[in-house]
Order: sequence, then structure tokens, then C-alpha cells
Amino acid sequence: MQNQDISKIGESYANIFQEIAKNIQDAIHQMTNAFHETFYEAMQEIQVRTNQPVTAFSDALDELPDELRPTIRKLSSRSWYISADMDIPLLRTLDEEIKISEEAVDKIMSEWVFDNIKEIVKRAKERYPERKEIIDAAFWAHNNKKYELSIPILLIQVDGMGDEKFNFNKRSLYSKNKSEGRDKTIIEEKTDNYIKNHGSLTELFLMQLREKSGLIVSSEESANYPDAINRHNIIHGINTEYATQLNSLKAFSLMEYFISFFSDEDFSTKTTGQA
Repeated sequence: MQNQDISKIGESYANIFQEIAKNIQDAIHQMTNAFHETFYEAMQEIQVRTNQPVTAFSDALDELPDELRPTIRKLSSRSWYISADMDIPLLRTLDEEIKISEEAVDKIMSEWVFDNIKEIVKRAKERYPERKEIIDAAFWAHNNKKYELSIPILLIQVDGMGDEKFNFNKRSLYSKNKSEGRDKTIIEEKTDNYIKNHGSLTELFLMQLREKSGLIVSSEESANYPDAINRHNIIHGINTEYATQLNSLKAFSLMEYFISFFSDEDFSTKTTGQA
């Protein structure tokens, strides 16, 4: 991690981040490879392993979400989704590239998904074994350039994974709950308490499905997101020009994002006693 990057978080935290950067990356990696370990437990492990004061460490982490939030929002606007297997330096590289050219990010993200696609498929099948044949079909379609098939299959499966995880009662992963004057997506309501107990860094990683993006907006609004894949337009046959390799890789990044950050966590409304 570059000193000039670290300085953005705060000059007083530079030395701290130089020593704990590897631990942060390891913890994020563990979120994917150690399915039994929650993100919060991984962050606790970092605190145990670092010799720096926990309060200073915590303060430094609190500032990280604000720095990376604009980058992640721009990724969402192009229907690219982060993975628990990515490290923070990669996110910083994306941040720098977005400032130069948002299109340049397509190349970085495409290469990352392409290089990791076999692992993405493997993880998806391990976590959702009953969907193995369908995921294999999407992978086959992608490899054989049948993007007309791979993209809707993946979008539908992420919907199904969401219903399996959160029990949406036949509603979509992106449906809004407008009862009692509320206008939040169901997934926002399901994860609000979890974020309250686990902090702003967790909120940063979950924000791509919690916030409005080109993937989930209405047909009318989708024109404002020309570089995104819009679930409604594709699933309902409105968009007939979606079938590209780029969009298929984006759909795989969405599936990887969901299985990275949502599949293995407990988002129940119970409290954990953590501030």
C-alpha cells in the first residue's frame, strides 16, 4: 500500500496502516476461503494480531469507508461488483482509474473476473449445491459465447439465492417494503441491524445491493445508467441487446458479490452486543 494512498486516511494513521495492511487483506481473503468465519470475527482477529492501540486502529478503519464509497458507487453504476477476495490496493487502483476514465475500469474488472471465474463458479456451487446444474449451465453458456443465456440465468439465480437467504416471500431481492411509511428495499431492512452492530466498514461492503443502482432501477430510470445491466429490462424481454461478453462478466461479478458478502452471514434481527 502506497504512503500517498495511506495519507488520504490521515497522516497520523500512516504507520499503523503500513503494519496492518497485510492483516486487512488476509482477513478479506479469509471471508471467502473460511466459510465458517464471519466478517466481524475476521476483523476481531486483526485487532488481536496488531500491536497498535485498538482505538487508533478502529478510528483509522472508520475513515476508510468514506474514502472508498464513491469508487464503489461508480462501480455499481456500471454493474461491476466487488468481491471478498479482492484486496484494498485493488480497490484503490480502481479508484485512480475511475478518476481518469470510467471505461478503463471495465478492463481491470473484466480481467479480474475472467481470471477468477472458475473459483467464482466453484464457490457458488459449494454454497448453493442445489443450484449446481444451473450454475454449470450459465458457465457453459458463457464459455460458448451464448451470452443471451448466461446473463439471465445468473440474474435469476442471484434472485433465488436472495430469497433462499432472506425468505422474501415471493418478492424480489430488490423489492421495496413500503408498509408503515417505509420505502426501503427488503435487503436494506434485513441488514440494517447487522450494520449497526458491525460498523461502517461492513456497511461499505454491503452497500452495492442496499443502494440504488443501474441493476435495480425501473425501465424508465435505466436510461440514466447506459453502462449497467438492468435486471428488469433483461428478465422481462425489454432489452434485446444485452448479450455481450462484458455484460456476462458483470453478471458473474454480481453472483460473486452476493456469495462473498451475503450468503454466509447471519443478518437476523437479533443483537450481538457489539457497538
